[in-house]
Amino acid sequence: MRAGGLRQRLVIEEDVGGNTHAMGGRTHDWQEYLKVRSRAAYKSGKEFERAQQRTAELTTLFVIRYDSRLDTKEMHHMRIRSLDDSSIYRIHFAADPDHKRRQIHIHTSENQYINED
Repeated sequence: MRAGGLRQRLVIEEDVGGNTHAMGGRTHDWQEYLKVRSRAAYKSGKEFERAQQRTAELTTLFVIRYDSRLDTKEMHHMRIRSLDDSSIYRIHFAADPDHKRRQIHIHTSENQYINED
């Protein structure tokens, strides 16, 4: 994997617990786990209405160098924060596609709210 193609700066964050608020919902506390550089491939997007608000969901594949500190089976408890534009991505799953410990593919989604003013 060529370093020149890894243009996006990311922080992988893990959920370290949280609190339950008065309505019974849970808040998350996120802690920085690892800073990485990646190549992003925007895969697809869809638009829908949720709670009377238009929302776009973008799915993105991030490709990073293999790092033994990352357990791909446990990454669904983590999220990605972009240091370039502060976007937050939910991790669906991660995998070492060729099982050669060269790269990790991280499949994510990001919700964006559309302002129709």
